[in-house]
Amino acid sequence: MAVGLLTRGSVVATVIALFAIAAATALIRLNKTETVSSDSPPLPVTVVPYERQKHYLRNTRLLGIVRPKSDSALGFEVSGTVQTMPVRAGTRVIQNDVLATLNTDRRMAQLAAARATLDQIDSERKLAGLQRQRLADLTTKGLASQQAFDEARLGEEALQAAQRAALARLHSAEIDIDKSTLRAPYDGVIAARLVEEGAVINAGTPALRLVSDTGYEAHIGVPPQLSTQLQIGQQYALSVGDQRYSVPLQTIRTDVDPATLTVGVVFGLPASATVRTGSSVALTIKEMIVVDGGWLPLSALLEGDRGLWNILVVEQNDGGFLAQREVVEVLYSTGQRVFVRGTLGDNANIIATGLQRLSPGSAVSPQVGEWD
Repeated sequence: MAVGLLTRGSVVATVIALFAIAAATALIRLNKTETVSSDSPPLPVTVVPYERQKHYLRNTRLLGIVRPKSDSALGFEVSGTVQTMPVRAGTRVIQNDVLATLNTDRRMAQLAAARATLDQIDSERKLAGLQRQRLADLTTKGLASQQAFDEARLGEEALQAAQRAALARLHSAEIDIDKSTLRAPYDGVIAARLVEEGAVINAGTPALRLVSDTGYEAHIGVPPQLSTQLQIGQQYALSVGDQRYSVPLQTIRTDVDPATLTVGVVFGLPASATVRTGSSVALTIKEMIVVDGGWLPLSALLEGDRGLWNILVVEQNDGGFLAQREVVEVLYSTGQRVFVRGTLGDNANIIATGLQRLSPGSAVSPQVGEWD
């Protein structure tokens, strides 16, 4: 009797459980049917037109160096022993200041000898002149031959020539003594002493380096193809440290530096510029790059494979619009926009924002947006 009651209770429990499972399944199906729509509405998206161009401008930054308008390695025009050099690196000098001198003992002796020779020849010339005059009188009276007179006249002329030669040697000795003093050719600052007192140097050997302290120039090397876009006299943006200048282009060289394969250009810095020789200077210019492509907002890009990028293009389909994927290559970026090239057609509508909500084939509702 107890066994029969237990069996009947188990059957009832099983039936109740089956009814509960069936009810739950029905509720799940009902809920799914009510909350899931089989016809999702198109997602609104902002699109921008893709305008193809034949070129774009990019900011190019080129480095150069600040140089003084005058930078000279100074040397003596004659050889000798350096006797004095009162200036040192950093000494400020003005034009015609004495920078160094050579020992002139030998040249002073040569000058004295040249003067003595000149005096001797001058005396001989005067005596020859008196003899010529006497012979001229005697020849007129028939007391001297014409040959004797001609010899006296030619002897006087020879002494006159010797006098001019002696005078030239005297002047040359004076010049050598004057050239034994090295003077500043312009106002500036001594950059370096290249020899010391007591050194024996040859003519033309640099003894000092002098740089001007009034006026600086910016020397910059630019690629040859870019140099053709520059114009002499046009203003360009230069920066030295945190200083910014707008200066005119002064010169463009016609040769290519074999070491850097660049063309040298020179800009004059304003007199008020607080710069130093050897400082780095940067030139920022707009370079025209000839290539077929167009601008897009940075937000329109999705990272792709192998360095390429994906974008979503809106295409019309059966009276609606779908998002389709295209692959582009980024050529240049300004931070907020990018210049790309690919297979895009002119005036194609590119989805500019909200790409994370979309996938290729999604139905969209395009709205034209604006961007710079």
